[in-house]
Amino acid sequence: MTTASTFLNPLSLLVVSALASYQTTHAFQSVQYGRARSKLTALNVLTPRQLQFWEDVDDGLDDVEKFYEAKGQSMERIRTFCQRARGDLPLPEPAAPGHQPSEEHIDGLTAKAFWDVSSNAEFFPWAEKLEENAHIIADEFKQQLLPTKEEADDSALFSGDSAWQSKVMGTGWSAFRLQRLGVWNVENCAKFPKTYDLLKELDIPLAVRGVCFARQTPGSGVAPHTDGRNFILTS
Repeated sequence: MTTASTFLNPLSLLVVSALASYQTTHAFQSVQYGRARSKLTALNVLTPRQLQFWEDVDDGLDDVEKFYEAKGQSMERIRTFCQRARGDLPLPEPAAPGHQPSEEHIDGLTAKAFWDVSSNAEFFPWAEKLEENAHIIADEFKQQLLPTKEEADDSALFSGDSAWQSKVMGTGWSAFRLQRLGVWNVENCAKFPKTYDLLKELDIPLAVRGVCFARQTPGSGVAPHTDGRNFILTS
């Protein structure tokens, strides 16, 4: 099950994405305790660098908040997000069976296990054209990553993913990344110029998770899981 959300203004999404990028990079650890229905999450003691990060975030949000207050809008959800991400607030209750909330959660967003693009076309204006042009991506993938009998094994092109991902999503994952944490990999994108051009042309609001070709070893399988964060869609 994958949670997904909508209705964040662009600036708020930028703030949240920056926080998610930082936490992904610096691997915040959490300690879970209590029963399932009253589970609390607390971050381990923050390092001086992490404390400085959150002080900088608070200072930055003060200026952003003044801008939105002048327009009659509130930053309360973003403030609450930061408090939960720091470990000051408990985890939210699951939105549905199988949902595993994390400390990176924004209150009030719409969460679903799956989004039907045909029924929610206004939220995904790029999806139809992406589907229509999926053959471009498939053709480049076959040309670049599927080896012929004469070619050497292509395993060197794929990098193993994190131990956390293998534990949560099933074993044997590896990926060939075109973008990660908002940064395009120039060398890798050069191998897939048509795919890169298509994604840029459609102006897809890519999240911090980025763009990649992912694969698993034979006999592994995708385990039931949720992303945890409720403001990122996996497509």
